Amino acid sequence: MTACPILSALSALNDVPYPLYVACSGGRDSLALAYGCYLLYQQGRLDRLPTLLHVHHGIQQANDDWARLVGAWADEYGFDWQILPLTLAKKTETSARTARYQALMGAMVDDGVLLVAHHADDQAETVLMRLINGAGVQGLSGMRAWSAKTVQGRTMNLHRPLLGVSRHEITAFAHAHALPYVDDPTNDTTDNARSLIRNDILPRLTALNPKVRQNIARTAHLMNDAHALISETVFELFKKCTLDTTHTPFVGCLDIHALRTLSAHEQSAVVRFFVQADNPLPPSYQTVSDTLALTARDDGDHSTEIFWQGSDGDDMGGNGKAVVLCRYKNTLYRYHHELWLLLQDEMSDDKIALNSSKIILKQNTTFAIFMDFHDGLRELLMDKSAYIRPVRRDERLRIYEPYADKDGKTQIGFTKLSGKKLYQRLSIPTWHRANLWGLYVHDEMVLVMSMDKWWLTDSAMFHALRGAFDDGRWGRTLLAVDKAWDIGHESFAQLGHFM
Repeated sequence: MTACPILSALSALNDVPYPLYVACSGGRDSLALAYGCYLLYQQGRLDRLPTLLHVHHGIQQANDDWARLVGAWADEYGFDWQILPLTLAKKTETSARTARYQALMGAMVDDGVLLVAHHADDQAETVLMRLINGAGVQGLSGMRAWSAKTVQGRTMNLHRPLLGVSRHEITAFAHAHALPYVDDPTNDTTDNARSLIRNDILPRLTALNPKVRQNIARTAHLMNDAHALISETVFELFKKCTLDTTHTPFVGCLDIHALRTLSAHEQSAVVRFFVQADNPLPPSYQTVSDTLALTARDDGDHSTEIFWQGSDGDDMGGNGKAVVLCRYKNTLYRYHHELWLLLQDEMSDDKIALNSSKIILKQNTTFAIFMDFHDGLRELLMDKSAYIRPVRRDERLRIYEPYADKDGKTQIGFTKLSGKKLYQRLSIPTWHRANLWGLYVHDEMVLVMSMDKWWLTDSAMFHALRGAFDDGRWGRTLLAVDKAWDIGHESFAQLGHFM
């Protein structure tokens, strides 16, 4: 007897030690996946049934019928199930997709695994869509059997056990077991790219080669292997160029001098890796070309901003994060777009009292920028009428900084600067200039703080301040760019130093 391809594909599920869920639309593929789990459970090859999760989109009139079908079928076969209604502010594909994953995550425990019924034909369609859009090695590797999906700070595991099973095999399985599935009428139209590939292009390719789906799947597998090997090589090159030892998706820095020591194709690969960050797919050819052109300029351009909307890559279990790329002198910067917008916000001249060890200076719906005080420093300042406020562009500062004299001893010198010369002297990029802060004691500035440099150690700053307070030398302004500036994401949890 020939082994059932669906049961063979699902046979390893019993080795998954986490709670299982099935995204069940009531369509042929997801109902076949759920029924395959039921058969394995009946045979003693799966020790528990997954929970069926049905998302009620409320877009088509038939959505109510589909929800009732899933619930009744789940009851008949002993599945736990939930109907997850959506309320969409915008009835677009992107907003519906995001809302769908939010609803699914809300119904799952943190370590749960969501089984989705993507199959070999879906894989072929995905690879062809990406090929048409000019994808590279990573894009042509198609969907992965295991991936992670992150939405608004929560991550869940996705598993696609049927990627090796064809639509024809799933249809035969559904008919053999009289599954009461429904067909989404939008699947039979050609008014979107995937439906056009499914109903027109793939049948034409099949006429040329009946094994086209298997061949595309094999190509995707080979591309996945190639991508893994290339990624290892590129990451080693990237480490030689990055200036950010706490590299995060929110901000990154590349040393342009180091980048230029690489060959042209190595530079392209490193820039592509740098821009992509944690997006599921790499940036477009044009974005990489524009970024390389920016690094090749000899004028240290600091006005050009390159915006990339990020890659959605929903079929890979990811979601896009827009980024902004810019250059100052010989450093290439990459910012999460929401963080970039926050940095541009001008601050009022309002004084911020030191009434907490962690003071939020700016925030939006995604990020917060805050100053995290050393406990001893905060205690020292509490009774000194200390406060923070932004440094005005016309404010003339007497900046002290350490230097080595002719005998090699460290001395403290000072310079009086204001406005553009001050920013240039401190090498503060234009987009950071709304984020230069002063710490004032009895209305005299004692510290100048930015967000991307560190001139004195914590202990040196602390003791210098203590000496200034003890001696009453309020007029002395120390240049110390405080490395205690941090970014908090969403819940303002500390993520590490800004740069």
